[in-house]
Amino acid sequence: WSGLGYYRRARLLHRAARVIRDEHASKIPSDPASLRALPGVGRYTAGAVSSIVFGKREPLVDGNVVRVLQRLDAVEGPPDESWSWGRAEVLVERAESPGVFNEALMELGATICTPGVPRCDVCPLARLCRASAHGVAEAIPAPRPRARRRLLYATSVVAIDRKGRVLLEERPPTGLWAKMWQCPTVERDDRQASPDELRPRLAVRHIEPVGRFEFLTTHRAVRFAVYRAWGARAGSGRKWIDRNELSELGLSSAHARVMACAGVEGFAAVSS
Repeated sequence: WSGLGYYRRARLLHRAARVIRDEHASKIPSDPASLRALPGVGRYTAGAVSSIVFGKREPLVDGNVVRVLQRLDAVEGPPDESWSWGRAEVLVERAESPGVFNEALMELGATICTPGVPRCDVCPLARLCRASAHGVAEAIPAPRPRARRRLLYATSVVAIDRKGRVLLEERPPTGLWAKMWQCPTVERDDRQASPDELRPRLAVRHIEPVGRFEFLTTHRAVRFAVYRAWGARAGSGRKWIDRNELSELGLSSAHARVMACAGVEGFAAVSS
């Protein structure tokens, strides 16, 4: 699962397991408030576990449920999760089996009350649906305005020593690619860092450009400039890592591509 963005989830899952062991006698709590207090567990996960596993009358809202509920009541505008949670809370109180009810809402949105063209002719809730009655189901909910990606400039340096080891550093514990490993990188909001800025920071003797590429995340467009360097030194949080250990580290797809751009073997598959 390297490069799929699950590293933070794995760390939170590990932390949650420790809390369950230490504070709940190694048993997953059934109380929604206790579930939400676990690391990495939000309202959605707490609602799913408490209703489906423990039969609690807790709402469960995802994108499919938002669409179903807004169409049922003909609530126009972009997806309104806050309103949907309140509506779902009212409905689940009437359900004979809260878990089955929540699963049914999600499945209805995934298979019948779909985006674009809903299958109103086979929908079990068609008689109750105000959007269907008024012929506006396809327009509800309205598309959510897409946020503009923030531009970030990243200048990365690939340094390899005489033993074939790669110089890496660990990213900060929060933010983009948190606690993942990367080649030494300078990030700026306004422009790429120049070679003259890189040399003193990394204590390198010689540096040369090897490529550029853009990497898109949900909220950012990251423009990479990649350099090869010679004479770099470890220290200040940077370590020499054997190449056969690279696959064991948490390395984002973007920084695997940095290595591929510089010709580090084993990363050619992510260079396109």
